[in-house]
Amino acid sequence: SEHSTRAGQLHCRITLEEKAKRPCTPSYAKCNTHQAKKKLFCNDCACLICLFCAMDEHKYHSVASVHKHAAEVKAELKSCLRPLGDT
Repeated sequence: SEHSTRAGQLHCRITLEEKAKRPCTPSYAKCNTHQAKKKLFCNDCACLICLFCAMDEHKYHSVASVHKHAAEVKAELKSCLRPLGDT
C-alpha cells in the first residue's frame, strides 16, 4: 500500500537493480542556525554539524567530514559482522 503522508508522497518504490543504476549524490541536511549544509560530524557530540557550527559551538571538539565518519562506521560494522560469516 502507498503511504498517505506528505513525506510518503515524495517517495516511490524502486527495485535494488534500479537503485544501483541511479547516481548516488549525497543530500545534506541544513543547519537550523546557519542554513548551511551539515557536512561534518562532531565525534564528541555524535551529531552532524555545519562548518560554522564547527568554528563556533564545536570549536574544540573532534570533528571529521561526513564521508570519513561514514567510512569509519562502515569499517567498524563490517568488522563486527565478520564473525557471523555468510549466514
